[in-house]
Parts: sequence; C-alpha cells; structure tokens
Amino acid sequence: MNALLVVASRHGSTTEIGDIVDRELAKNGVEVERYTPDSVASVSGYDAVIIGSGVYASRWLKSARSFIDKYHEQLVDMTVWLFSSGPTQDEPIEDTSKFAAIDDIIQKVQPSEHRVFAGNIDKSKLNLGEKAIIKMVKAPYGDFRDETAIKEWTADISKQISK
Repeated sequence: MNALLVVASRHGSTTEIGDIVDRELAKNGVEVERYTPDSVASVSGYDAVIIGSGVYASRWLKSARSFIDKYHEQLVDMTVWLFSSGPTQDEPIEDTSKFAAIDDIIQKVQPSEHRVFAGNIDKSKLNLGEKAIIKMVKAPYGDFRDETAIKEWTADISKQISK
C-alpha cells in the first residue's frame, strides 16, 4: 500500500504534524511519498491521499487550496483524508465547520474524514500582523498539539488503507 502525504504549513507546526503522520504510516507498513502542495506532479498511482493544512482566519493556506483546485477531479475518485491544524485550546473541536471554512474543499474531494488537530502558536515566528490578529481573537500562545491523537488517527488510516 502507498500513500501521498501533502502538507501545507506557514510556520512549521503543521509540517511537524505531517512528520508524525509520515512516521506512523511508515511504521504501519504504508509506503509514503510526502510533498508540499506546490511540488506535487501527479496524484496518480496512490492507494490513498492525506492532505493537511494550517488554518489562518478560518481558511486553509492558499497552496493547499490551489492543490485541491488543481487535482479535485482525480481526488474525488480516490480515498482521501484531510486534516487541519491551528486551534490553540485544550478541548477538542467537535464542530469542525466552525473552525475551518473548508466546506467547499470537502465537497470537491469527498474525503473519508476531516480531522482538526490543535496547533502551536510560537510568538517568535509571527510577524506584526499575525501578532495583532492573535491578540484580537485572544488566542493563547503555546503548543497544544496532541501527538497521541495524531498517532491514533494515523493508525486508523493505516488500517483502512490495508483493507
């Protein structure tokens, strides 16, 4: 079994979630090819596609949205999982539609699942505009990622790919 893992990240937090997904898939016997959205040449020949993006102002990053726009006709006929990263809170996001405005993406690719993972806001990596937005929305700084939840989700994907 093989999978394409596509990850869009602005400051590296989502990339690190992709690192966990990559390792866990490989650990479970899935051959993984990993790319940024801009570097994918084709989605053909994969048993599954996992696409993740950081979320800013309730939207996926432009490179991830462009990837979906470019490949959605092929992706709709493939087994696809999506993940978003970004909220900084301890409680899980139950209603993902309130966090990430990706209904159009979900409609285009019809994924098996869309999962939202908590993110990491490192003040030292933000520009002035981003710091102002964080202050305005009163988002806490810190690393809220749950590695166990990411591993469990990835293990479930591995089981489904191997069926």
